[in-house]
This record gives sequence, C-alpha cells and structure tokens, in this order.
Amino acid sequence: MEDLRIITVPLKEVKDKGTVVVNKNGINVLIIYDKGNVYACDIRCPHMGYPLSKGTIRDGILICHWHHARFNLEDGGTFDLWADDLTTYETKIVNDKVIVNFKERDVKAHAVKRLRKGIDHDIDLVIAKSIIDLLNNGISLNDLAKEVSIHVLRDHEWNSGLNIFTIILNLLNYDLELEWKILGLLHGIKNVSSQIFERPKVIYPEPLENADNLKNWFRDFIEGREVNPARRAIISMRSEDGLDAMVASVTDHFFLDEGHILDHLNKETELLDKIGWDNSRLIFASLISQLANAMRHEEDPKWRIPDDLVSIINSEISKAQDMKIGKERLDQKEMDNLVNCLLQDDPKKPFECVTQAIASNVSPKYLSLALGLASAYREARFHTQNDFSDWETVHHQFVYSNALYRLFERKESFYLIRGIYHGVGNLYLTRFLNIPPARLPKERTSRNEEEIIKSLSEAIGSKRIEEASLDVYDYLVREFPEDTLIKTIIRSLFIEDVSFHTAQTVDAGISLFNALKGYDENYVPLIATVRYLSAHSPTNRRSKITVDVAIKLSKGEALYT
Repeated sequence: MEDLRIITVPLKEVKDKGTVVVNKNGINVLIIYDKGNVYACDIRCPHMGYPLSKGTIRDGILICHWHHARFNLEDGGTFDLWADDLTTYETKIVNDKVIVNFKERDVKAHAVKRLRKGIDHDIDLVIAKSIIDLLNNGISLNDLAKEVSIHVLRDHEWNSGLNIFTIILNLLNYDLELEWKILGLLHGIKNVSSQIFERPKVIYPEPLENADNLKNWFRDFIEGREVNPARRAIISMRSEDGLDAMVASVTDHFFLDEGHILDHLNKETELLDKIGWDNSRLIFASLISQLANAMRHEEDPKWRIPDDLVSIINSEISKAQDMKIGKERLDQKEMDNLVNCLLQDDPKKPFECVTQAIASNVSPKYLSLALGLASAYREARFHTQNDFSDWETVHHQFVYSNALYRLFERKESFYLIRGIYHGVGNLYLTRFLNIPPARLPKERTSRNEEEIIKSLSEAIGSKRIEEASLDVYDYLVREFPEDTLIKTIIRSLFIEDVSFHTAQTVDAGISLFNALKGYDENYVPLIATVRYLSAHSPTNRRSKITVDVAIKLSKGEALYT
C-alpha cells in the first residue's frame, strides 16, 4: 500500500532540473537541489502564496520574487519576519532516489507558536493566519483569550489594546459568521500587539508570603503614586481582596484619566471571567502604573471654577456614607425623573437627587443605570456643530457610566457609590455639548426589516449620522428582531479599522441597551452608538483586506495572476 506521507523522486531528475514540483495529497511540494544538498518545502510562499518554484536560490537561501522574502532552505526559517516561516519537509537519498517525508505536525501547537510570534513582532497577516488555524482546529474563545492575555501580560502592562480585545470577545457572544469572527479577533489582537511592540518589558515582583494589612497599604502606596510597592501589595492579595482594593483606589479620586482607569478595571474583571480568576494577581498588577500616575480630576480647575464641584460632591458623599445600600429598582417614572434631574443645568441639584435616591432605598446599581441613560442622552444629543474632538468628551462619559454599572452588577459597595457622584460631576461639566441638542428621531417609516438594515449599514459607513439614528429608532420601535440590529452594528464596527474609542462605544451601547430593557428609553444608547460610529467612519479598512488575504491563503487560493 502506498504511504501517503512519502514522496519518491529520482535524484538524477532533481539534479538535472534543479527544482522539481510534485503534488501529494493536494499539496504541491517543491524539491530543490543546491550545492550537493536536496531540500523540500511547500511550493507556496508563506507570506502571500506566490509559487516559490519561480524564486531564486542563493547560497542556501530561497528568495521569493514577489516581496523578496528570504528563507533558510535547511529549516524554512525566514530572515524577513513579516513573511512567516516556510514549511519544510525531511529529505534523504536512498538508492539514487530522493525520499521526502511529510512530518506529522500539531497544527494547533504550531498556530499558537505562530500567534505569539505575530504578537511579539506586530505582524497582522501572521496573526490573521494563526487565528484561522486555531479556530479551524477548535480552540475556544476563552482559551484564545487566555493565551493572548497571559502571553502579553507576563512582560507588559495593561493597555488599550487589551480593552479592545476584551470588547471583541464580548461582542462575539453574538453568533457571527466565521469570517466576521476572524476579523473581530484580528482587530483585538493586532491592537494588543501594536501597543507592546518594542516597548520595555515589566518585571513583576514576587508576592509577599505573610501580610495582614495589604488593602490599606495598597491604597496608601497608590495615594503616594508609588508603583512598585503597590504592585507588590496587589500581587500578594486574593482575588476578592484585590478587586476591593482596586475599586477603592480607583474611586479615592475623581474620574481618573477621563474615566479610563475605571473602564480598564471593569474590562480586567470581564477578561478574568473568561480566563479564570486565578490570574487576578497578574491582571490587576498590570494596571498599577496607570492607576498610580493617573490624572486626578479634583486637581483639574474646571472641577473647582466657577462651581466648586469637588466640595459639593464630597459633602453629598459624606451624607451618603452612613446610609444603607438600598435594594429597590427604579420604576419608569422614577427613572425618568432621576435622569431629568441628572441632566439639569444646576451645580447642586443632580448630586442632591442621587443622595435622596440613596436615602429612599434605591439600589445603587439602578442609580448607575440612570447615570448610564443620562450619559447616553448626552452623546445621542451631541450636535455636529460642536468641535469634532468633543465627540471624545461625551464618549468618555458614556463609557465610564457603563463600566460603573457593570462593576455594580458584580458587587455593590460604598466605594462604587462614590463613582456615581464623580460620574454625575463629569456629566454636569459636559452639558454645553448639548447646546443646542441634536434632535432625537421620532419618525416611523413603512420600510421592511431588510431595507432598514441595509440603510443602516450604508449610513454608518458613509458618515450619514442622522440617517443612522433614524434607522435604529425606526427598527426598534417596530419591534424587529434585536439581534439582527446588534449584529449589523457589530459588523459595521468590524469592517472599519477599529479604534479604542469606537470599540468602547459599541460595547457600552449594546451593554446599556440590554441593561435598560423594560424601560421606554432603552433605544437611546444605541442611538448614541451609531451616531458616534458613523461620525468616525469610513476608515481605510486595512484589517478587512488582511483577513480577506488570509482566508484565501488558508483555502489555497491564488492571490496573483
């Protein structure tokens, strides 16, 4: 019986021709004779599939003519890392015949190794190919999340790319087609790799063996902006204690780094849900430098002048700290009243409304949800006559509020209640960005579901902000399937070159939309989302092109003519 793993070719034929191409099991193998040695490799250049039979051999190096990638004939290793390593096969000469042996290879293990290389060297196409191989070989999203995050955070700090990666994993809970999963994961992982490429590595300390006062020490170290002592304290804590300490320190000061630090912490907890809380010490330690060095907004003059919001907020917090944490849900009327109060142009009333609600036994989780809805209104009503950069101002408020709500879902605490007051303070400071307010859509059309979805995709991709808003409202008010709408928004994000803020907006919008189900205004976060997304589209769509190339290569299709 023929051994399907063996190719046999006369040595004389290989010597005479220099190169011979043999097809075995659907794979074209290139057999090369060079300076008395015989080599065998996949005929396709691993970069973009160009036939290496058309290449040049110089001094044991095989050179592809398309992008001039160079490969060591002995083991296939490339000298041009963007090209990926070439697949080679074992050869031997027996009785004047060249015997080529197809080595059995663990495809999954090879793909993991290649993924790590793609991340370390920030090579998009290598990352995309690895994702395809891993998904085709059954890796779960949680296992992929663990592989990427632990590989990166052993040597680096938390970065916005890891936020994006975690967001992508959240969005992939919706059942998207394989091509869109690949594209989303490429966005997430390439944003991680670009953040760590050629950055200095971090050496994390060993945990302390015995210590009883770690939480207080940790907060003191953060207060003094002492990074390494704080790292050692947090890395010595159990996961629950670590989260408590992180939440306390994040809310010891006002709206740290435009709210980014709270959002980073929330994303870390979401990632830990996927990769396991036994990794919490490393994950929390990776955020310490940013936490310690963050901008503390009580030091920002606009929080002091013309209204001393810091004093107002601290006064209200001191009233709330002795109150019990309530359990009551806001009904529709109470939600409307509280949101309207939070949006008032009054330096005191919004904070007083929060304190009154706490005194009335309202659950702080629902107070944070009301803040989320008020923040969604702020972004949804952002008028395009404002300076374009101010999209980010309302965006920060929107994302912060969602992160706060998500943390409250995990555990209610007085420290997080402080975060509500901080969020209300920033909401007040953004009020001028709704003067005049953009008009929220109220029209219904006679279009069917397919027509609205098609219109929405086109509107988001071509900066038709008002049209995108109308499409979302029209779709939801007519009670078409919500998943179809959400998947359309996700695809509209993925097809572009995903940025930190566009990913955050889509994640926050979908999260708050789901959290507000049962309230009349739950459509507002999605209006805010598509307005922001359409304002920042289209882009060059580089990642879409990369994935198209990688998919064609995985199928053995030619990219050249």
